[in-house]
Amino acid sequence: MRRMPGRSSKPKPTKPVIKPSKKMKAYQWRRVLHEPKEKKNRVHIIWDDIEEAKLDQAEVETLFEDKKKVKLVTEKSKKKGK
Repeated sequence: MRRMPGRSSKPKPTKPVIKPSKKMKAYQWRRVLHEPKEKKNRVHIIWDDIEEAKLDQAEVETLFEDKKKVKLVTEKSKKKGK
């Protein structure tokens, strides 16, 4: 496929990738990339008006950590297994 002169291929990420210190739950998020505000002839989009929230990375990791359920073995459950 040929590129049009003067057009870039795709928008590129402008922020670094965040690498959590814990295994996180799997969510099917789609990353939204758009052209920088400074680009000439760029169409105004709703994301231009939204202020980015400041998040505490440690808190987010705690809330969305992939915690495996641990099965507790009790005396009652041991007797049922016999």
